Amino acid sequence: MIFFNEHAVSLLFKQFILLCKKVSLAQENRLLKAGFWTVIKNLGMIERRSKTLQGGKLDGN
Repeated sequence: MIFFNEHAVSLLFKQFILLCKKVSLAQENRLLKAGFWTVIKNLGMIERRSKTLQGGKLDGN
C-alpha cells in the first residue's frame, strides 16, 4: 500500500485546481479525467523519491 505525504497531496491538488480554473469548462472536464491520474502518478513518484532519500525500501518491506 502506498501512503502519500499529506502536504505534497495538498499542494498538487491546489495547483491542479488553479490550472483547471484557467481553462474553459469543456477543457476542464478533459483535464479532470486525464489529469487526475497524472496527479496520482506524480504523487507516487514523489513518495518513492522521498522514501529513497530516507533510506527506505521501495518494495514496502
